[in-house]
Amino acid sequence: MSNTAYRAVNVSEFDGQSVHRDYQGLQLVLTKRYSLRWQGLAAVNWNHSSGIAPRMLDQNWYIDGPMIMDTPFGTSFNDYQNNLNGPSLMTPRLMLKVNGSYTIPRIEADFGLRWRFDTGRPFWPIQNLPTFANWMSSTEGVFLTGNGNSQIVAADVKHPDWTPSTSIFDLSIGKTLKAVRGTQLYISLDVLNALNENSPNIIGFKSGDYGRVYSIVMPRLYRAGVKLMF
Repeated sequence: MSNTAYRAVNVSEFDGQSVHRDYQGLQLVLTKRYSLRWQGLAAVNWNHSSGIAPRMLDQNWYIDGPMIMDTPFGTSFNDYQNNLNGPSLMTPRLMLKVNGSYTIPRIEADFGLRWRFDTGRPFWPIQNLPTFANWMSSTEGVFLTGNGNSQIVAADVKHPDWTPSTSIFDLSIGKTLKAVRGTQLYISLDVLNALNENSPNIIGFKSGDYGRVYSIVMPRLYRAGVKLMF
């Protein structure tokens, strides 16, 4: 960082702290094989993650910087200040998934259900800071590191705010019918987000729009299908 003005290369520690991320997770899975006309699959995922992350870049999506560039998300020292610990982006503490199907007697139609739940993801307020650039003649009122405008996490990174939990139910029903000349016709109806969950998935995180909801999960959607099998 002492030789470049726009990126940090091969940084292993900053201010005496290691620059890395830790992820610890526990997942339990239960599978019910098809019998007595029903089958199912359930999973519970708990995780704990901490370490440096691109919180200043965008908190509504996630990409691991070293996969595409040689910088751990830093353009100045200010990017690392107060950013070395705390939960990682896009990682709810707890996630649940349940799905299964039941073959209804007599009409021999398959009824399916899927439930996806998460406890929400962390987000932090971001503040713009005036920093010294090479075109400036005075350092009054600015930080000496940076390229004219830097951002930092303006809160205790270990104690973020959290988005609301998300709970989505999907329902489906389908039946196979005999068609002509040995072919079969499968008709289906799906209801996605049946309870019309409206939790946010894109929110503002900068000082001017912190907490503002820009987008919610996809609303209830109906889908009909027809498939010819031969």
